[in-house]
Amino acid sequence: MDILLTDGLRPFSMLAGFILVLLAVEIALLLIGTSSAVELDAGPGDAGAMMHDAAGAVEGAGLSPAEMATLDVSRADTTVPLVPARPSAMRRIMRLIGIGNGPLLVSLTGMAAGVAAVGYFGQLVLVGVTGAMLPGGVALALAVVPGLLLGGRLSALIGRLVPAFESHGISGQVYHGRRGLVVIGTARRGEPVQVRWRDTYGTTHSLMAEPLRDGDAIGEGTEVLIVKTRARQPRIVALDAA
Repeated sequence: MDILLTDGLRPFSMLAGFILVLLAVEIALLLIGTSSAVELDAGPGDAGAMMHDAAGAVEGAGLSPAEMATLDVSRADTTVPLVPARPSAMRRIMRLIGIGNGPLLVSLTGMAAGVAAVGYFGQLVLVGVTGAMLPGGVALALAVVPGLLLGGRLSALIGRLVPAFESHGISGQVYHGRRGLVVIGTARRGEPVQVRWRDTYGTTHSLMAEPLRDGDAIGEGTEVLIVKTRARQPRIVALDAA
């Protein structure tokens, strides 16, 4: 213990204690059914981020003013950020050091463990070669960059062992303005059919919907635009007929 608390190793011993605290907190969170997970896959400020413009999709479907008047356009769900085609430089750096690959506390644990491991190893090698260690502050500064890179790898390994309780939650109304595919049957008014569509995160969903127009018959395999009425009911419009 005296060796671990010497000036050259004290910063890294403190990081080791910090690791134990972080792991204890994360385990406690998992026991109550939650986690410190963070998502960094999307963000409205990222360059190249794609946006789902529901209003633009609906306006481009060629609906008449009377048909447009039946739709619910009051909700502010017309623009939803999607996974950016090219993450920003800051997000790539955060991914590199392990933040955003899983629970935040696990990422911090990996970062602390990486810096501590590099610091311990460097100081012990140095004392074996020269008989002396660097001052703790100097050793810590030199260990930060390689330690964070190592911590990113450790975070990814630890994250795989942590049960993933979290999932993407979306509103049941965000199908408005999205494209879908009729997978079973022919849709007529009063005869809804199954329509398959994908949400912001690429997850496939199914819903039952009937045509927006009274006289339409939309057959299996038809690509459709899904819209939401003022009564919060899904309706579909065949894109080849729009």
